Amino acid sequence: MSEHTTSDLNEIQRLARPYDSLGDSVIVAGKDDIILYANAVATTLYGYAVEELLGKSVATFTPDGASPIDFGSIIKAPGQ
Repeated sequence: MSEHTTSDLNEIQRLARPYDSLGDSVIVAGKDDIILYANAVATTLYGYAVEELLGKSVATFTPDGASPIDFGSIIKAPGQ
């Protein structure tokens, strides 16, 4: 799964646990636009199992015919 180690992914999952209880869809992706976490609301909303989302590109959610989001242009500061 890109440059993320198992330890990195476990830490992301641990830190993201509070999002499990939100009523909103939450998807966390790395700088490489690869999905690292999705809460239950996201899986229900988009109709995917967590296992189907993890490791996929966020471009999965780009509607047909739309330009993909350039997340690199959104993230300006190093380390964010």
